[in-house]
Amino acid sequence: DVDFWDRQKKKKINSINIPCAVTYGWSPDSRQFMTATLAPRMNVDNCIRLYRYDGTGPILHKTDRDPLYECFWLYASPSLYRDRGISPQAKLRLKERQNKQANQTTDVTPVAQAYVPPAARGRGSSLAAKIRAEREAQLGKNNNASRNGSKSNIAPLVKAIPGLAQPQSETSNKNKKKRQAAKKRKEAAAALETEEASPLPSSPTSINAIQQEEIPSSKDDLLKRQKALKKKIKQVSELQDKVAAGLKPSADQQDKLSRSDALHTELSDIETKLSQL
Repeated sequence: DVDFWDRQKKKKINSINIPCAVTYGWSPDSRQFMTATLAPRMNVDNCIRLYRYDGTGPILHKTDRDPLYECFWLYASPSLYRDRGISPQAKLRLKERQNKQANQTTDVTPVAQAYVPPAARGRGSSLAAKIRAEREAQLGKNNNASRNGSKSNIAPLVKAIPGLAQPQSETSNKNKKKRQAAKKRKEAAAALETEEASPLPSSPTSINAIQQEEIPSSKDDLLKRQKALKKKIKQVSELQDKVAAGLKPSADQQDKLSRSDALHTELSDIETKLSQL
């Protein structure tokens, strides 16, 4: 921004904006004001602009030299030019500018608005601001309806009460059901692993019960039972190898070793049944 002043009357004549001005200077007769955009400070849009002494213009805008490295007035002795005041045409232009600015200025009473914190100013177009405005408008309608004694179909805004269970959305209910289903599947898998790893009873009555247990008839059930028996027999075989290597078996491990013959007998029966299908 550049302000032009009358030095004799100490009065500002005009104020203008000159973009990208790198250098400037007055003509020897003080009737023209020059600005220039120069390289290497500005390597694009190099130009020369010439204004009148009252700031009107530019009366000249040259862009024929690119890049432009220097621009200045040729020196002349100040005694060659007398000091001249503002010309009548400049006074007329000044008066026209003042009238135009007065016409553009309107005496409009500012409308009172809600207080906006400094951190939230300039964000009126954000989504949060729009949602907040809609809630405030809805709350205002509810308050007006309650004062007038009329019923409103708009649901009032209920403030969350600490410690009180809040209604859950449909999405949260679905997620809760998924978590419960996953928990049940995990518990069922853990129960199956515990059942397979648990030792079978070694008493004669229990062994006879195992031998007399009804063998599944369907092929899928037979295959599942065959797989389970092979797994248990493998565990017993590994335990026998450890005992042969010097491991002292515990009571549970001794029970598992004593069931070896019963497991092989049941596996043989199931394989015979599968061969007949």
